[in-house]
Amino acid sequence: MRNTFHFLILLFIFITKDGISQNYVMNGNLDLYAACPTAQGQIHYAYPWTDAAIVGTPDYYNACSSTTSVPYNGVGYQPAFNGTGYAGLFAQQNSIGDNIREYITAPFWQPLQAGTQYNVRFYANLVNTAKSGVATLGAYISSTSTLNMSGWLCTDSPQIINNTLLSDTVNWMMVQGIYTAVGNEQYITIGNFSDDFNCGLQLLYPAGMNSAYYYIDAVSVSPYTGTNEIDAENFLVYTDDLRDQLIIKTPVTKEMNLHIYSLDGRLINKINFEGDFAFDISQLPKSIYMYEISSENIRLKSGKIIRY
Repeated sequence: MRNTFHFLILLFIFITKDGISQNYVMNGNLDLYAACPTAQGQIHYAYPWTDAAIVGTPDYYNACSSTTSVPYNGVGYQPAFNGTGYAGLFAQQNSIGDNIREYITAPFWQPLQAGTQYNVRFYANLVNTAKSGVATLGAYISSTSTLNMSGWLCTDSPQIINNTLLSDTVNWMMVQGIYTAVGNEQYITIGNFSDDFNCGLQLLYPAGMNSAYYYIDAVSVSPYTGTNEIDAENFLVYTDDLRDQLIIKTPVTKEMNLHIYSLDGRLINKINFEGDFAFDISQLPKSIYMYEISSENIRLKSGKIIRY
């Protein structure tokens, strides 16, 4: 009961901070969990994420685990885009024509508003043990969590779809698009919605496992406010545990503000900077903190700092 209560407190804080940064996806960074994963196929531990299609077994990885961990796990090696967790799914598997797929779904903390434009974004990384890559990873926005399936393949049409080969096994690749809401949409589903003959499937590493398997992280749906918002998400923010630094890499060259908050909302520190920046976190007691980056009263990025 104590662990559940602790999780609910963190979930509330997460929703509150995402409400400020206007990310509608609950647990979009996949850092929070109802239970630490112990094996493959446990995406439901990253509550409220679920296996959208039922037939698949998408995976959840978190640094808390000794088996399905971050950055090392049984499939490959990859640091999280931001935080300590991410999902994993098959975008293609086995023989061409089998159309083996996995999908993950999460709810929004409130329905989308009709006529409003939203910036939909997630990051993907091709696992370094994969044999193949695909192009057509996408996002399907819907009013229910029920998908139309033909075997393992979802036949619903994603509103956001990538069209170039996603082959990077080192860096996170952004999939992004603008969506105009019909109204009352409440879910996002991530995966490959095209069949094996139309997904841009390409053999990359003949010695790899017979699949195109991707890590998924940093899923967001936020009101579209113009190019500043899109440019802002090109930020790369991560902690360098060896140097005790929060690293910020960004193409934005104007003056920005970094705010560090405790979990109860107290302002711990405020720093002004321009361009790439490294903030010394060795002064912070071991705990969980929230950071926010802004410029000219526009919130550009927010997330967590975890000091072990």
